[in-house]
Amino acid sequence: MGLWWALAALSAAVIVLYLLRRDWSVGRVRRWIITLMMLLGLVGPLAVTLNPVHIQPIPRPSGKPRLTVLLDGTASMTVEDADGDRGQSRWARGLELARRVAPQRDEIEVIKQVFYSDEVRTLPAAGDESNAGDTVSHGHRTDLASALGSVVRNGSPLGHAIVLLSDGAHNAGTTQSVLSRAAEANSLATPVYTVTLGSEVGLKNLSVASRSPRMIAFPNQDLILRARLGHAGLAGQSTRVRLLADSDVIDQQTVQLGGDPNQSIRFTIPGGPRESLQRFRIVASGVPGEATTSDNETTIFVQRLDAPISVLLLEGKPYWDSKFLSRNLSGDPMVRLTSIVRLGNERFLQRRITPTFEASDSNARDDAPDGETTTPNWQIQTELASPLETMELLDDYRIVLLGRDADRFLTPQGIENLRQWIARSGGCLVCARGAPSNEIATRLAEILPVRWEGQSETRFRTRVTQHGLDTALFDPLLSKGRDTLASLPSLSSSAIPRSRRGLPQVLIQSVADGSGNTVPVVTYQHYGSGQTIVVEGAGMWRWAFLPPDHADKDDVYWSLWQSLIAWVISSQDFLPGQPVAIRPDRATFLAGNRVTASLLVREPSQFAASENDLGLSVLLESADSELPRRFHPAASGLQEDFFRVDFGNLSVGIHSARVVVGDSERVVAQTSIEVRDPWFERLEVDARPDLMRGIARQSGGEVIDPDKIESVVERYEQRLRSNQSDRVRRTTLWDHPLALISILGAWVATWIVRRRSGLI
Repeated sequence: MGLWWALAALSAAVIVLYLLRRDWSVGRVRRWIITLMMLLGLVGPLAVTLNPVHIQPIPRPSGKPRLTVLLDGTASMTVEDADGDRGQSRWARGLELARRVAPQRDEIEVIKQVFYSDEVRTLPAAGDESNAGDTVSHGHRTDLASALGSVVRNGSPLGHAIVLLSDGAHNAGTTQSVLSRAAEANSLATPVYTVTLGSEVGLKNLSVASRSPRMIAFPNQDLILRARLGHAGLAGQSTRVRLLADSDVIDQQTVQLGGDPNQSIRFTIPGGPRESLQRFRIVASGVPGEATTSDNETTIFVQRLDAPISVLLLEGKPYWDSKFLSRNLSGDPMVRLTSIVRLGNERFLQRRITPTFEASDSNARDDAPDGETTTPNWQIQTELASPLETMELLDDYRIVLLGRDADRFLTPQGIENLRQWIARSGGCLVCARGAPSNEIATRLAEILPVRWEGQSETRFRTRVTQHGLDTALFDPLLSKGRDTLASLPSLSSSAIPRSRRGLPQVLIQSVADGSGNTVPVVTYQHYGSGQTIVVEGAGMWRWAFLPPDHADKDDVYWSLWQSLIAWVISSQDFLPGQPVAIRPDRATFLAGNRVTASLLVREPSQFAASENDLGLSVLLESADSELPRRFHPAASGLQEDFFRVDFGNLSVGIHSARVVVGDSERVVAQTSIEVRDPWFERLEVDARPDLMRGIARQSGGEVIDPDKIESVVERYEQRLRSNQSDRVRRTTLWDHPLALISILGAWVATWIVRRRSGLI
């Protein structure tokens, strides 16, 4: 401000000195006019530098401040613990409290709404029978974040507050997402007043979950179905667990619920499934006092293999491991084995073992002599004709097994074909005896899940990793205990295998040594549509020749390889002999979710009716529909053999989907789709007063006692009065273009008058 006064004094001095000049050539009147104009030209900029502000009151917008009463309408509100011994449900208590929120004066607009799983509706007034059905609490999840976000963004410009009536049982996302919505409400000056309904229930519940919802089975071999029986608060009670094939009970057992909240149950089906695709259900009887019986059953869909699995075994250095592996595979009636073994520099033994079992026939051949399950065909080659050299021959196989010293087979062209076969055709490469060669080519090493370091020999025993347990891959061989493998003879390795970083997963590893180090024994990783597996350790053949005291584990070796092959085949796009495959996107869909599936066609040109017509359609049959509905697959745009099917929203139950050719009834693939009524909301019913307090704190609101719900309107009115202020619009002189134009006009007018008066 001192600088401004200095400029003002200097300007005044200049004007006075200019006025007192003696050499004026104009008259006195014009002299005063010119001086006055110059004075105005100086006063204008000085006035602007003071930055004067024009204050103008802004009229209030029309309307009233809004108070939104938001009631939780999800299924957890049906719990009857809201009012002590009266047995009143949270929902009924919430309705009662919502109707008690009313303004004393006509100064606040009160809106009452209810939120369900995926929408917010207006809460009907008491006595409104037309919308009585909408007031029933329902919904399989409580999403407080979405409900708060929807209401916060629809406030009033005069002020907005929310009264949240809920149990706080948020189960759709993280707690942080709810607190973030509360912080957003605070930024918009929208406090949330919370009222917590209910208390901690102490849930009692029984649940059944399958280890593998979808399985494949071998014909005429026993099928083992496993499930997890979980319970909470029911220790000491018992339940009857039944196994049903469609609607027929085929086995049952009584299970005593112990202290372990998770118990394993298993059923054995002699001879496997009777049909190509069969549905089994494991159902546990209800226990008095449990929260819901909706999760007392689980469904397992079993696909039977109706064509043999083509396996190629390439061995460069015959040893007992490769001999017993070949013997094990050739004894499997569902494996079509081709083995090529290097006997010398240019001598190769090729054997083809074709199963005589017809997989499409569900009954075993009674007229076949015992032990005659395969027909061998062998020959000695003096010139190697490796199937890896041509993609046409390689495409005939689903699994390629590499033994030791396989350099003769792994030519550059053979390795490149292997990479293409795995990535595009979905094949599986298994290094059955560790490193397939002493110096692995870079192009092959890039797709293997492990690398080998050093040359020191190590010995180790094995155990299944947690990931191996989670995949349910080795359930058959662990039927005698989790530490079954640790009691078997040790394995040896001449090089130290290390898992690569990133994608590889270890299914079996060595028992940790004294330093806590482990060696990966069975490791896999996905590569394109297929996968690569490395089985490390020599001496596994001894698992097939166990001493008498381990006779109960004689089938471990056979079970290990069969489980591994079954897991590989089940993860491939097509089962053996399948030209078309249809796979639902989920094992089980919930009611209200769109049901979708993927359709894969091995050779689309085989069925194409025209250039734009695939020639395949999907028939969907349901128990509640008289006629099947027909759906036409749509191209995914990703691959020419990959299509999508959208069935929309389906009713609760089991639906059968059959892929047929054109308008005919010829079925080329089929699957089953299960849609279940959501039950999760009934299991998460404990009230969360801590979360409700967090919402109130983050939003700038308060926690309200239910018995003092009427005071919330008065509290909000007091808040409005304390925060109320007259709204004004402030405009600085700098923001007025007319002021700057006036100053410039004064300067120009002064200059013109001076020039016309003969002054410079």
